[in-house]
Amino acid sequence: MSDLDFYASQSELYDLAFSWDVEGEVAWLLERFGAGTKSVLEPACGNGRLFSGFARRGVATAGVDLSAGMLAKAAARTPSALLVQADIRAFDLGRRFDGAFCPVNSLGYLHTAEDMARHLACVARHLVPGGKYLVQLGLRNLDDFRPLAVDTTSQWDVETPRGRLRTTWKSGAFDRTTRIETQISRFEWLTGRDAGRVVEFAHAIRVWDWTSWNAAVAASPLEEVAAWDGDRAERPALDVGPALEGKLLAWHELEI
Repeated sequence: MSDLDFYASQSELYDLAFSWDVEGEVAWLLERFGAGTKSVLEPACGNGRLFSGFARRGVATAGVDLSAGMLAKAAARTPSALLVQADIRAFDLGRRFDGAFCPVNSLGYLHTAEDMARHLACVARHLVPGGKYLVQLGLRNLDDFRPLAVDTTSQWDVETPRGRLRTTWKSGAFDRTTRIETQISRFEWLTGRDAGRVVEFAHAIRVWDWTSWNAAVAASPLEEVAAWDGDRAERPALDVGPALEGKLLAWHELEI
């Protein structure tokens, strides 16, 4: 099963697993985009879990994703959103946005420097002058490579109408040549009618370190101007540079 097949077949499960409150995240993103933000774009938007928060604040939203099932979830959540089924490396919405964002390491699905270059250039074409692209991408040290730790960052429980659902995201095999790590998403029902049921899936995720990420940004029309610690509610500033490696929920603030 490909990653696309997984999101098509498990869109409801994914929707439940990532159903926590996002109001604080939306407010923070708008603060970073700046006063007067009227429109935002999310590449790899999936189920558009942040869209309704923007809509409630009068901000128009647009999303691009390959999964029709996930886009259907996004449309049900925020009917006003502009949603397009397309490759995040090559899309054209025919307009520009005040800001763009891509949370929870979705750019790990871009496996090569060429993929990343095409994506960053595509997003840049969709931003107004001075527009920002906020990317949540965890960088990791390839010289001292370690599997993802199963902790509060990578395992969480949510209460749903169907019972309590535990989600675990963990490491599998790592190919040092391609820099592709097999990451396992595990969904386990702890209570309810499905108690004991487990669904697992393997995702092919590119591991980016500071050197490869910095080179990709430097080759794009964008510039990294700040970074923020997404693992903490207050999201303190981080130094832009190699010290970002190991900050698995770091936000990178790119500007055109």
